[in-house]
Amino acid sequence: MDTDAQEPPVAPRETPSMPEAPVSAPPVQPAAAAAPAVAHEDRKRSRVLPILLVVLILFITGSIAALAVVNKPRPVAVRPTPTPTPYPTPTPTREPSLIATQSAFINLDAEVASLSATLGTTVIQDPSLNPPVLDLSLGFSNQ
Repeated sequence: MDTDAQEPPVAPRETPSMPEAPVSAPPVQPAAAAAPAVAHEDRKRSRVLPILLVVLILFITGSIAALAVVNKPRPVAVRPTPTPTPYPTPTPTREPSLIATQSAFINLDAEVASLSATLGTTVIQDPSLNPPVLDLSLGFSNQ
């Protein structure tokens, strides 16, 4: 055998399941032209969102302040307590009518005056009076 003669190189066998595709540049995408417009809208939104948040916070703060001014507590007017006078109110003098001169009406005036005097001396607050005990046995179990 001749050592000076070289054998031709053997090409590798191609497998039918993996054909080689020709190498080429990636296709031009039309979305690349629209990308700057989307980025511009994103920057616009990123500027608008903080402005809207500030306006919303100012609106809420202003509303709370307006309600605080409108609904501020007013001083409560203290009602004066009635004080008894040492002099009773004078009863106006009336001219009696013909019926008022009859004895039954004269007796009625005397009885009204007697009842008024009795009511004036009656003690209204009685410490011996207690409200009734409302402990009713209704048949419910105590827990």
